[in-house]
Amino acid sequence: MEDAIVKSGDVDDVKARIMEVERLRAWIKSNIQCSKDEQDSVTSKIVETVSSWCDLSKINKKTLAKLTSLSDGVWMDDFCSQVNQLFDEKRILRELHDILIAPLLSSLQGASELLIVPHKDLFFVPWAALMDQQQTYLVQSFTLRVAPSLRTARMKTRASMSSAGPKKLCIVGDPYPNSVGPLPHALEEARELQARCEDKARFERVVLVTGEEAKKHAVMEALRGSQWVHLACHGKLEKNSLVVSSSDEQEEDLSMEEVQSANLGLAVGSSVVLSACNTGRGSIKGEGVIGIARGFLAAGASATLVSLWSIEDSSTRQLMDRLYTNLEEGRTLAEALRLAMLSVANLDLEAVQGSDRGLLTSRRKEERSARSWAGFVVVGGSTKFPDSSMPGPV
Repeated sequence: MEDAIVKSGDVDDVKARIMEVERLRAWIKSNIQCSKDEQDSVTSKIVETVSSWCDLSKINKKTLAKLTSLSDGVWMDDFCSQVNQLFDEKRILRELHDILIAPLLSSLQGASELLIVPHKDLFFVPWAALMDQQQTYLVQSFTLRVAPSLRTARMKTRASMSSAGPKKLCIVGDPYPNSVGPLPHALEEARELQARCEDKARFERVVLVTGEEAKKHAVMEALRGSQWVHLACHGKLEKNSLVVSSSDEQEEDLSMEEVQSANLGLAVGSSVVLSACNTGRGSIKGEGVIGIARGFLAAGASATLVSLWSIEDSSTRQLMDRLYTNLEEGRTLAEALRLAMLSVANLDLEAVQGSDRGLLTSRRKEERSARSWAGFVVVGGSTKFPDSSMPGPV
C-alpha cells in the first residue's frame, strides 16, 4: 500500500503536522538529518507555501517518503517545491471549477445569486474562490449561499421575512482566560460593532460580553432572544464548540448540544455571524456537515456566517468591517459578504455592466490569496440587518 493515495482524514493529519510550526520542527528532526538552521528554514518555507484548506488534494506516500529522506543540501528545495506543487492554490481552484461549475454555466445565464446544496465533503469547498480558465473567481459573478437542503433554505428565508418585535444585538468578543489563549483583534472588532450599532435605532438593545465576563452562563444569557448575534471568539473543530471564558478547561466549551437544548428563543429571522476559525466545519453525515453552523440553525437562527479554515486575524477584522458597512446599506448577508470579499481580495468593482448576466465586472490590483478572504460562507436563508426591507422567497 506504499503507493496508495492519502485521502480525507489522512490529508488533514498531514496538514496539521505541516502547518503547526513546533510540531513540524519535531517531525523534521525525527525524519530528516539536517542542521537546526535548515530545520528553521524549511519550516518557514512550508508555512508560507502550504494552503491549509486543500482537503481534496492528493499526496503520494512513496513520493513523500522519498522527499523526506533526501541528503543534506538537496532535500530542502525539492521538498518545498513538491509541497508547493501539491498545494498549488489556483490549480486546485480551477480544477474544482471545471468539475463543479463549468458544466452548469449555460443554465446559469441571467442568474445573480447561487444557492448551493452541497453533498458531504463538498460542504468544505470554498465556492467563492473557484476560478474559471480566465482566472475569474465565482464570487465575482454571483452572490453565494450554502444550505443543508433546499427545504431548509426556503424555510429559513420565509422566517426572516416575518421577523417582528424588539430587536436585540448580542456581541461576544474575545472570551478569556481559556486554554486556547486570547484572539488578536477580536476585542476591538466587538467594540467597533457595538459603537457602530449602539447609537442608531436599528437595535433596541445591544449586549456586549467580553473577556473574563464572557463565561458560559453570561454568553448563553446574552444570546437569549437575539435578532443578530456576532461571536468573535475561538472555535474547537473537534468538539463542535465555541470557546468561552473559564479558568477550568472542562468548562470553556460551549457545545452545540448546549445551544440547542437551552431554548434560547433566538428571534424569528435571526442571523449568527461567527468570526471564529473553522466554524463551518464538522462531522460529515448523510445530510451534510454536523457542526457549529448547523447547531445555530437548529437553535432557531435563519442564517449563519461561518469560516471553513483559520484566517489571519487582521484579514478577518478587515472583512468584518466591510461586511457591516454593506449590511448597513441594506444588502442581504450573502450580498454583504460577497462585496466584503471582493474588497479584501483587492478585486475592485467598476460601475459598468458585465457580460450577459448584467452583473458588475471587476478589475484586479495586486490580488490577495484566496486564503485571506474566501474562507467565509453564508449557510441558511437570506437575511438582512433589522429595519431593512426583507428579501423575497427562494
